[in-house]
Order: sequence, then structure tokens, then C-alpha cells
Amino acid sequence: MLTILGSALVLIMTPQGEAAAKASQPMSADDVVCKRITVRGSNIKKRICATAEDWERQARASRELTREFQRSDGSAKAGT
Repeated sequence: MLTILGSALVLIMTPQGEAAAKASQPMSADDVVCKRITVRGSNIKKRICATAEDWERQARASRELTREFQRSDGSAKAGT
């Protein structure tokens, strides 16, 4: 039993363990999230960092624009 607890403590103290412990905590809107995005016309992915709130706002805007295109004849314009 003590060996198992000792192993668990060692895991938490390592960088991988800290990352795993952090991942299990709920994310706040101010936490920065980095994603690797494929850029059109390039084979190199670009690292983009933004807050969780910014990523959610961008996803919501993308869903709304998609709905507009699907409801209309396809002539909806971005930003309108």
C-alpha cells in the first residue's frame, strides 16, 4: 500500500504528473490554451494560443456562420 502511494506521489511531482493533475482541474475562462493549427497552403502547423473563452467565442461564431450559410442561398458574408 505504501509503495502505491509513494509511486503516486512521484508521478504527481514530475512534470507529466503536474500536467495530468492540471488537466483534471476545471478550466477557467482565463486559462490559456495553445493549439497547433494547419495553415492553408503550408505543411507546417502554426501554434496559436488564446484563452479558453476566446476559443469558445471563435467556435460559436463559426457555428453561427455555418448555420447562416445553410439557411440562406450561400451568400452570407463573414462579419455581417
